[in-house]
Amino acid sequence: MDKTSFTKGDPRYTYACFIEAIIKKEWEEALNWCQITWKKTTDEPIEMLKQYFYDYEVYECIYIKRSYSAKDINQDVICDIITMLQVKIKGVTVKRKFRPRLIKEMDVRKPDINGTWGVNPISALKLIK
Repeated sequence: MDKTSFTKGDPRYTYACFIEAIIKKEWEEALNWCQITWKKTTDEPIEMLKQYFYDYEVYECIYIKRSYSAKDINQDVICDIITMLQVKIKGVTVKRKFRPRLIKEMDVRKPDINGTWGVNPISALKLIK
């Protein structure tokens, strides 16, 4: 899935840019697409990204769609998306569904409709059963 499938203000665009950087192992670029709070409150965030994706080698993002099932969140500033990734997990290549969360913030712990979408990398590999 190419990021050009989405407009720049769309959280799916942000995720597509993030996962493209992860696929290429461009850790600083991936960090640019992360949630503001996570970036600014995590010690050594680039090293953390490397650790998160250590056991998952991502090859391809097959699709991305926005999830509207979470009724208890403000979807103007918090968004779950559904993705299908082709990943190699401990030597085995598989296709798996994941549900990363994106948060739109102006600053640390300041969700705002006028903010910037960012991927919460802790949720980036949340498997859907």
